[in-house]
Amino acid sequence: MAKGQKTANLSLIFSLLNCQKLSYQKIPELNKLTENDHFTLCTEVNLESEQHQNILESDSDFIWHFIPKIPGAQQRIGVRVPAHLNKFIKFEFEKFSYIPGRVKKSIKDETAIQWVLFKAQIYHINLRIMVIYRVPDALDAATQQLYNDIEMYSSSLLAGDFNIDYRNKKNKDAMQQKLLRHKQIVKEYTRVGIGRNRKETRTCIDHIWIIPECAQNLNVRLPTIISLTTELSTAQWMPIFHLELSRFP
Repeated sequence: MAKGQKTANLSLIFSLLNCQKLSYQKIPELNKLTENDHFTLCTEVNLESEQHQNILESDSDFIWHFIPKIPGAQQRIGVRVPAHLNKFIKFEFEKFSYIPGRVKKSIKDETAIQWVLFKAQIYHINLRIMVIYRVPDALDAATQQLYNDIEMYSSSLLAGDFNIDYRNKKNKDAMQQKLLRHKQIVKEYTRVGIGRNRKETRTCIDHIWIIPECAQNLNVRLPTIISLTTELSTAQWMPIFHLELSRFP
């Protein structure tokens, strides 16, 4: 960038998107958000097969980064960056982990939690982003291991489907005690569904945790929710979180 040249703010759009049912089609609502200076971070990829991965990677509009594959575990998480922003946004893989420990012993995939840590350079700003997925039936020991890993591998930002309802005061207090360096910026309901009693349920299970040092460079805007209705699902909820880079050199 030439000296003295000003650059418009860049809105970083983090979408906690379940691609398992939506990956075989274009998503107009999401594509609108990736126009101009936006990019999207998908934190729930749920790769079903090598064919599924090939379909995602064949989309020339995006560059994908998936958690590495290990035997017996489904790759659930990854990020995608619009190809036209690739020269401005660099993701470097650093570490990953699959943590076993589920209540449901009958399930073949014993992975309770998986996370991947990236070094991200976005223009002049460097971030360490940990993308996380935790199953609802994760054992307490597995969840504690996640907290230990977060403490060990200091990250600027944690994003993912924690399957822990942050609107529940007990859960909120417990997470705040474990993640002392980070602040949860998502307070709204991120999932609306129907429970076993056929009554509507509302939970805040999709989180973004950010450290104060990171917040100095980022102007955090409130998240918005986009409801996606497809022939496969009538209530796909996609939390969209906007982080606006407020300072450029």
